[in-house]
Amino acid sequence: MLQPLTPAWVDRYVELGQDLPSTPGASAEVEHTVAKTPEGDVTFTIRYEEGRPVSGAFEPGGGDALRLAMTYPDALALARAELDVPTGFMQGRIKLVGSSARFLALQPALQREEHRAVLRSLADETDA
Repeated sequence: MLQPLTPAWVDRYVELGQDLPSTPGASAEVEHTVAKTPEGDVTFTIRYEEGRPVSGAFEPGGGDALRLAMTYPDALALARAELDVPTGFMQGRIKLVGSSARFLALQPALQREEHRAVLRSLADETDA
């Protein structure tokens, strides 16, 4: 079983997401900073192109990355498709720094049922 929010977990997410439908304009680098995981605070970055995750790394994003900050329980809820970023943002559970236009352009891809299915598949392979 994969441990959540680890390099292997990010790699598997990218692998599972390769065949997602294309969403023109849904391209961005998204940095996730997760506080108080069992391993301490972690930062990982996922690059999306046309709505598909194409790479992930356990390092901060570049200067134009969208930055999300959240707690470990909220990151797990996102990973299990129990919470989405817009709802978490509106509830004050997720902080966003960066272009709101790029954030909004990415949401149609991340809100698709196909993307949620990828997250559920990943959750089935995760020990959390």
